[in-house]
Amino acid sequence: MIHWPSRRLGAVIAAFALLAFAVLAGATSVRAGDIAFSVSVTDTPDPVAWTPTGSTSPNLVAYPIVIANGGPSNATRVQAHLPAPQVCTFIDSDPGPATNITSCQALATPVYATLDSILKSVNGGAQSDITATCTAEGTTGKVCDLGTIRAGTTITITAVYVTPASGAGLTFSPSVTAKDGAVQTSAEHVFTASDPEADGAGEWTTLGRTADQNGTYVKPNNGLTLTTDPNGDPNGAATSGNPHVTDATIAPGANSKGLGALIQELVRTPADLCGGNPCIGQKVNISIGTGGPFTPNLQLFFRLDSSVTGGGDPKKIPLWHNDIVVLLCPDSGPLPLGGCLSQVPKKFSDKDAGYFVTTATNGTWKFGG
Repeated sequence: MIHWPSRRLGAVIAAFALLAFAVLAGATSVRAGDIAFSVSVTDTPDPVAWTPTGSTSPNLVAYPIVIANGGPSNATRVQAHLPAPQVCTFIDSDPGPATNITSCQALATPVYATLDSILKSVNGGAQSDITATCTAEGTTGKVCDLGTIRAGTTITITAVYVTPASGAGLTFSPSVTAKDGAVQTSAEHVFTASDPEADGAGEWTTLGRTADQNGTYVKPNNGLTLTTDPNGDPNGAATSGNPHVTDATIAPGANSKGLGALIQELVRTPADLCGGNPCIGQKVNISIGTGGPFTPNLQLFFRLDSSVTGGGDPKKIPLWHNDIVVLLCPDSGPLPLGGCLSQVPKKFSDKDAGYFVTTATNGTWKFGG
């Protein structure tokens, strides 16, 4: 998360003077005049999946913009300016195995994510849709009048967009203005090739979708089943070319505020052991919202191709969650902290192994041992 400061100047100050500017991984706020006004921008999820052309189930990306008035005075005539996120391609400054990606170049013919909705909450409360009250700004943007933000109040504007069908990344540079000053939430950042957001900059979002990764934003009070099956079938069979299929089902009741959902099937490292023994196949990272606990619980499904299990009996191949073995759910009483198997692991007719999990939290899942 990156924070940029803004000031409301007192009536006696004739010109806007920028006292300090810093880009940090934590909060940055500098007092000027009689108000301390700060803005932070994040993105969720990241990476996020493309929306294929003609898809009836669009993938979404959300940008929460937190506007905090530290006082002591009220901030008046506050506006949030939301240009549509633009598609870009990452540029290597020094091609080679240890290069740095230092910029994100916009496409020659501009391509943008399309607006889905704009949500507003005050001091972390319930979100309301304010899309209809925000007006057009330019050809692709919106501007939302927020009126007065009282001292000690925090307003969160969440701009939700449908992802485009292609591109390497999205750039998003909103700004927030008050009566006597402005803060521009954009800056130059340096990215490493292995982790394009190593600096935590929330206004750059990596785009893509593979058989091993899928991510989207789930709007408040909505449910979703997210799958890594490239055909989009939550019960899709694994293959030797795509030996893992992971599904995560989020109930609408577990999503009161909106959340990002990301599944990543990753190559194991030598440190990834299952009960002290080597694991099999990939490890799966599931990152949904703040991690839980979720009520109702998440429902997960893992299918492993027989090329991973050797056709072995899945009841003899343990499943691990954050390095704790996952057991069958109890007949009564609370669930184990890390979740449990909602039914006995299944061996399909093609010898694939299936695991059905009920859990209140996400995390890292591994197989074998």
